[in-house]
Amino acid sequence: MDRAQLRTHLDHLDDAVPALRASSPDRCHFLRAFAGMAQIIEAKALTAQDAEFVGRRINEILF
Repeated sequence: MDRAQLRTHLDHLDDAVPALRASSPDRCHFLRAFAGMAQIIEAKALTAQDAEFVGRRINEILF
């Protein structure tokens, strides 16, 4: 997946965080759900640079 597609998926993940937090009974449940979604995106990164980009963006979204 190219960088633009990764960015789109990451933007969708970012947009989903408020609803995901609201629907999660606790922080642990939220983190498991978030991690599962993030791992799917991370797996689509084709280069080391894209993987680093995805990792940085996921950290920005989470924190």
